[in-house]
Formats: sequence, structure tokens, C-alpha cells
Amino acid sequence: MVCNRFRPQFARARQAKRGVTLLELILALALSVLIMMAIGMAINLHMKTLHARRTNVEESQLAHQVLRRIADELRGAVQYQVIDFSNIEQLASGQAGASAVAGMAGDDSGLGAALLAGLSGSDETSE
Repeated sequence: MVCNRFRPQFARARQAKRGVTLLELILALALSVLIMMAIGMAINLHMKTLHARRTNVEESQLAHQVLRRIADELRGAVQYQVIDFSNIEQLASGQAGASAVAGMAGDDSGLGAALLAGLSGSDETSE
């Protein structure tokens, strides 16, 4: 009977000492470590991607600056001159006539007539 008498006390004491077992503690710590490792890996991946994109942007900006400098150097080296196309426009429209073509050829040896024929679309040199 002595055993029966102490049993309820042990049961009550056991219920009063509810806590975390060593196995539960180890499992909780292991899960926490896994979660922290997953978060760390995600941050590391994000930083690598950010670094790669930043490097790509810096290379693009550098290329843009180099090309701009090359364009500026070319603009400075080449002088822009306005070309007067009024004589050619007159020839194309037929206002200048054979005298302008002959004047461009320098003589009336038939070269002016050939140029005029080429502009008008007829073949006058074959006659």
C-alpha cells in the first residue's frame, strides 16, 4: 500500500514539472539552424545577383562614355561643310538646259549632249 500512496504525489509532481525535453530542444535548435541557413543563402544569392547587375551597369556606362568621347573626337576632326546642290537641282528639273551641261563638260564635243541625253532619258548621241 505504500506504493499506492506515493503514486498520486509523483503524478502531481510530474504534472507540475512540465518542461522541454532534451530531444525537443535539440530538434528546435536544428530547425532554427536550418531556417537561418536558408535565410543566409537567400541573402548571399541576392548579393551575388546585385553585384553582377551593378558590374553590368558600370560596364555599360563606361562603354557609353568611351563611345561618346570617340564621337566627340570625330566631330572635332571632321569639318562640316554645306554643299550647294542648287546646280544639280536645276539640271534635274531641266531648267538649266544644254548650256549648263556643256559648261560643266568644258566643251561642245558631244560629252554635254551625252549628259543631257542621260538626264532627259533619250538617246540623242545615236543620231
